[in-house]
Amino acid sequence: MPSPCAHATPCDAVEVHAPAKINRTLRIFGRRDDGFHELESEFVAVSLFDTLRVERLPPGDGERVTLEVDGPTAAGVPADDSNLVAKAVAEVCRRTDATDRFRVRLRKRIPNQAGLGGGSSDAAAALWAANRLLGSPLPHATLHAIAASLGSDLNFFLAGTPRAMCRGRGERVERLPPRPLFATIAKPSLGLSTGAIFAAYHDPDVTPAGRNDLQAAAEHVSPPLRDWRRTLEAATAPSQTPSAQWTMSGSGSAYVCEAATHAAASRLTARLRGRGFDAWTVSAAVAQVGVIADGVSAAEHA
Repeated sequence: MPSPCAHATPCDAVEVHAPAKINRTLRIFGRRDDGFHELESEFVAVSLFDTLRVERLPPGDGERVTLEVDGPTAAGVPADDSNLVAKAVAEVCRRTDATDRFRVRLRKRIPNQAGLGGGSSDAAAALWAANRLLGSPLPHATLHAIAASLGSDLNFFLAGTPRAMCRGRGERVERLPPRPLFATIAKPSLGLSTGAIFAAYHDPDVTPAGRNDLQAAAEHVSPPLRDWRRTLEAATAPSQTPSAQWTMSGSGSAYVCEAATHAAASRLTARLRGRGFDAWTVSAAVAQVGVIADGVSAAEHA
């Protein structure tokens, strides 16, 4: 829904689209002194979006941030102050001494616990939107500092670039030129603990292989995930070339198979859905869209 406000003046409401991401590669270089792992990963924003409508309300009694969550993948998503969306808006208010209240309506389409960055993308969108609704008092560098304090993937989404190499624990974002990408995403019903997967990465029985160093660890932690992936590969084989490969995105549990064309990815998605898999066809962003509001990219405000 279009917003009536100019970019640098307060307004009452804005609607924001928050994209999913896939990790085309993910390399782990060991544990840091702060307990996080040093990594390098190619992130690509893709055409699967959550939508947030963020409204600024007058000061008054009641919660500072009210969050409503619905949509096809809303099950299990908290609608309280434990959600990163609420934390992001609250931090903008704290940094600006704003007394306004905010209402956020979040429509979920990105699967949860999938390694697709849905929660981080939503939080980055909320962070940007709350600041804009207050007249953009916080510079983009401050928004990035807040993003880094909330989670490892937020800085990629806030940067507004469709493709990047992310390093550190994910907060250092090097923009890369956009490139075409078409893929099918498939996700099992099970979810995974990111902490358990990173811990398993150091297990001597785990040998990283392929494009994602965490995939072997995830399948070690959850043998049913490995079995599901093998079933997925068996369902894929008749429709794909021998070079087709399913790679886990992030810390899972979703897997991604790239295709030569959108039509090929769509055929595979249809085939998998016909066999009972949850699957989506996506393409890479072709412009800087990381967080979009009314056709304006957050990257334009960097």
